[in-house]
Amino acid sequence: MDYCRVTIVGNLRSDIWHTRSTDDPQQVIGVTSVCIARTQLCQGSPVQVTTTIPVEIIGAARAARAAQCFSAGSRIVIDGHIEERSHPADGIDHRREQLGTATPRTGLVLVIDAIFNADLPSPARGK
Repeated sequence: MDYCRVTIVGNLRSDIWHTRSTDDPQQVIGVTSVCIARTQLCQGSPVQVTTTIPVEIIGAARAARAAQCFSAGSRIVIDGHIEERSHPADGIDHRREQLGTATPRTGLVLVIDAIFNADLPSPARGK
């Protein structure tokens, strides 16, 4: 099995919310997404484009601690790995469902191993 390590700097798109894992219903995970900026050329000019990546924090205690420390808009550094996940039942492609060929969608998710604050420190007052 291949293992892909990833380090990302970005902003949380939303607060971290808790849910049950689809793989193990006994496992509680924290779920959110992180927005990262990337530059691409558009008609010869560089343009900043935002990419959203779904993330998971495995474990109720770790997810709760991360939710206490970070909220929507927090600038963070994430160290983690990529895993393939099937989306919950509401992730079914409804166009294919109408054709009778609906299957739950799968996608890549960044599983957080460590999360750090990436905000620049505030300048000291009075200096």
